[in-house]
Amino acid sequence: MIDLYRKGVSISEIARQSGRDRKTVRKAVKSENQPLRKKKVRPVKRERKITAFESYLKRRMGEGVYNTRKLYRELRERGYSGGLTQVILYIQPIDPNVMKKP
Repeated sequence: MIDLYRKGVSISEIARQSGRDRKTVRKAVKSENQPLRKKKVRPVKRERKITAFESYLKRRMGEGVYNTRKLYRELRERGYSGGLTQVILYIQPIDPNVMKKP
């Protein structure tokens, strides 16, 4: 198919001669003309903003405080610039009040 296309034969004609669908021929021709994709480079893992406040969170959870919104407000007062979601994701696996499915 690719050789025929390089010789100037139309995609429709190649499809008729080969018995394939035009979309299949077009896909084969296009993939041949496309440069190879570069591998995605994975970014270096950064330290999370909440990491600096883990000891405070552990101490508060030891005192029985698991209210994420309250802990988030307390962290903001102490200079935390991250979001509520990170606090929730940190507390959720530890929270004994979360109901577990049987």
